[in-house]
Formats: sequence, structure tokens, C-alpha cells
Amino acid sequence: MSEGRRLVWQSRWGLPIGYSIHSEEMAVALLRRGVRLAFQRSRWPVRGEIRDPLLIEASRRAVPPDAPMVAYDQADLFETAHPGHKVGFTMLEVDGLPADWVAACNRMDEIWTPSRWGAEVF
Repeated sequence: MSEGRRLVWQSRWGLPIGYSIHSEEMAVALLRRGVRLAFQRSRWPVRGEIRDPLLIEASRRAVPPDAPMVAYDQADLFETAHPGHKVGFTMLEVDGLPADWVAACNRMDEIWTPSRWGAEVF
């Protein structure tokens, strides 16, 4: 597989919550398109049970330190120590950002949001 199609996906999987469900759907879509995706679990206190065989396989792959990483979670859970290119992707829309969220966003190379409002806030 092409070296340009590797990706680290840092998020929550296997939980009955919006971030986890949406994250799994996006990861499966990437895997089906040939992206060699490696999963890195977020520092979320509840561990989920991954059921999809594609996601189980991705969760067992070693995390390549030089691959780009998408951290799909709330900003305070972004993995900012990853040595490769880091993208923070957050869906939360809030009226103010806590200082630790701002600090985490500032340590990422890019921030993605689903709305113009989010792009302006983050």
C-alpha cells in the first residue's frame, strides 16, 4: 500500500455516544477506500468494545510515528505529542473555550470543524 495513504486515527470507538459512532463510521469509510489506518485510543475514562472487524484490525496496528494523525474528539483529548502532522477535528460547539482546549489546539498543525462558526471559534 502506498506510504501516502497511512493515517493515525485518535478517537473513541466502541461506545454508544455520538463521537464514537461517528468516528467509527468515518474510519470504516477511510479503510474501505484503502487508507492504512492505525487506531490510537483517546484518554477517555470509559473503554469501549470494538465490534467491527475492520476497526478491530486497525486497532491492532502499530501507530506509525511519522504518519499524519487526525485526533477526532473534544479538544482537551487531542493527542498533542504525536511526532507526525497533527490535525485536531472537533464537533463541539460551545460559547467559550477553556484554556486547556486552547492550549491543545495551539499544539496541533491544523484544526478542523464542521461549521463556519466552529472555524471562527477554534
